[in-house]
Amino acid sequence: MSTLETLLGEGVRLGPQVSGGDIAQTRGGETESGREVLIKSAAGLPEGLLQAEAQGLDALRDAKGCRIPEVVAVDADWLVLEWIERGPDTGQYWELLGTGLARQHRVTRPAHGFEIDNFIGKTRQENPETEDWVAFFSEHRLGAMQRMLRAAGRLSVEDDAAIDRLRGSLDRWLALPEEKPALLHGDLWGGNAMPGPVGRPVLYDPAVYFGSREADLAMTRLFGGFSGGFYSAYEEAFPLVPGFGERVELYNLYHTLNHALMFGGGYMSQSMTVVHRYAG
Repeated sequence: MSTLETLLGEGVRLGPQVSGGDIAQTRGGETESGREVLIKSAAGLPEGLLQAEAQGLDALRDAKGCRIPEVVAVDADWLVLEWIERGPDTGQYWELLGTGLARQHRVTRPAHGFEIDNFIGKTRQENPETEDWVAFFSEHRLGAMQRMLRAAGRLSVEDDAAIDRLRGSLDRWLALPEEKPALLHGDLWGGNAMPGPVGRPVLYDPAVYFGSREADLAMTRLFGGFSGGFYSAYEEAFPLVPGFGERVELYNLYHTLNHALMFGGGYMSQSMTVVHRYAG
């Protein structure tokens, strides 16, 4: 038996590779007992990434917001999920996604962070328990990216100082005492959501933590945005604090800095434009 078959406790017939994933090698499969599954391999991935993803999926499923793939089995080498067939983009898909995410964001706890560190792409994501959102975002989101970019030699002295100035002024933008730590998907762009077989929204590939729900909603706008029906349905179910639009680019700075770390290119200059906008 292969390691995968040992994990599953039965034989498995591997199908073709599944397109769309930038990080893991992913393919379909069918177990000996006839169950269709999605199989992710740890080849080329940081240690612990698949187990962290599985834990995040379990947390999201418990929230009963959108549909979340069931974790069939996981170890250091493999993550096996239930296979969910992509369905039609019905007229209600975006509205259901908005209300489902709002339900998920109602799940809260006293502090920001998560039980474990996990990953945003292949980058380790720090999640220590932190009561204050501004402190968490400064130290473990922007500060973490700043330190990794500095270590990689991708941060000039001037840019480093500008990020320091921004981190010192985050209270001006992100101090929202009425907001509680919400259960976040953490990597919520269009490629990590789809309609299921009957049009019910499915979320996958998370980078889960508890934080400001605005961070999730901001990321939905990063790569072209979601449908207007999504935003109106979310707002009706769970109204946002006024001024959210002014904070979107600041939340998304975490992701553009991560892209600068992973891919280089123009992401660093894009990020610094945002830094200077908020830092003054």
